[in-house]
Amino acid sequence: MNIDMKGFVFCRLIGGKPEFELLPWDCRTWESGAADDRVFVKEHVSTVEVPDDFDPRPQKVKMLEAEKQKARAEFQKRITEIDRQIHSLLAIEGAA
Repeated sequence: MNIDMKGFVFCRLIGGKPEFELLPWDCRTWESGAADDRVFVKEHVSTVEVPDDFDPRPQKVKMLEAEKQKARAEFQKRITEIDRQIHSLLAIEGAA
């Protein structure tokens, strides 16, 4: 299946040379000054062919599993730190 994706071409000068960007949003609609030094060039539509049987779920599940592993590691790190603090306090109490 073909999908048409709308984009916006902007230009800005980097070191005196024009640099072009294709953005998925129109930063001309941002509040005053938020568009940086970008100058609007034109709208652009790209046609992308996506397989008819494309299913984003396996990739999303993989991303969530990785996020879960990261959260688990961060949680375990915090638990280990709390345990260290508890043991440190108990060692001080036992020494007294």
